[in-house]
Amino acid sequence: MNDGPKDGPPPSSEALTQQMPTDGSGADQLWERVPTAPMPTPDTFTPIEGPTLSSPASDPVAPSLLALESRIRTLEHHLAETERELAEVYGAVEHLVQSQEITDRTLRQQRYGRLLMWGTVLAILAMLWLTLRSRLGLLVTG
Repeated sequence: MNDGPKDGPPPSSEALTQQMPTDGSGADQLWERVPTAPMPTPDTFTPIEGPTLSSPASDPVAPSLLALESRIRTLEHHLAETERELAEVYGAVEHLVQSQEITDRTLRQQRYGRLLMWGTVLAILAMLWLTLRSRLGLLVTG
């Protein structure tokens, strides 16, 4: 079986159990047998993580104020350009909607024009038919 580290506490899976006397006199002996490990200091930890928000501000990679201002100006310029492009897109959409409305109106007028034309042709043919029948005397049947 594994003895564990030589100078560390015994592993928790191999805990020593001891029955305490019922009068409580063995409690002092039990506390004397509990191993105490030295408290770790921050110097003993290895740097596993990168800097955090609570890290000191001595980061050499931190961007300078001028670099941040130039990035802000670049982003503002990009935002203004995007707004201009969006306005152009809105203008194009509005133009397309107007063109569609004009096309729909033109098609509706053409459809009504065809209906009027065919109605007129049918009326003319009906008048011609009635005129021919009256001239031939076929209108009066009887």
